[in-house]
Amino acid sequence: MTGFMMFRHILLLFLLALGLAACSLVPPSPSVGQPVPVTDASPLPAEDPAPFVPALPEWDTDALESGVSQVALSWADSVTDHTLWPRLRRGFALNLDVESQRVESQVKWYARHPDYLNRVFTRGSRYLYAILNEAEKRGIPTELALLPVVESAFDPFAYS
Repeated sequence: MTGFMMFRHILLLFLLALGLAACSLVPPSPSVGQPVPVTDASPLPAEDPAPFVPALPEWDTDALESGVSQVALSWADSVTDHTLWPRLRRGFALNLDVESQRVESQVKWYARHPDYLNRVFTRGSRYLYAILNEAEKRGIPTELALLPVVESAFDPFAYS
């Protein structure tokens, strides 16, 4: 072994030992293992759980013939009132009477893949409520709350 390679090996071992030693010197956080004081020990009142509501209903692919806005509205009409969808639909304000092959092909794709939309909206359920609240607060069309479906499919690690 040459002197330079020996020096590199010794330097590498030294840095490794230094890194391991630094990790062992970090004191544990004081909040770990300490009990949290309970101020009120009275039991919570029993509530009936909310009934199960599927994330998305089944789509009617025949609705494609009547245009983009009709597909969105007919799908949102079939969802029960205790979800975000009626609020989202009430704020629709964009003109969706677009005659474009590209738009129609995308709408047809989404209509043919309702399982994809179920997955996307299930993944987006954490974010959609906050996005809708912000859209309503700012007075912008609520269709913009659906933009993450197209941009990232509500994947927080997606790249554009």
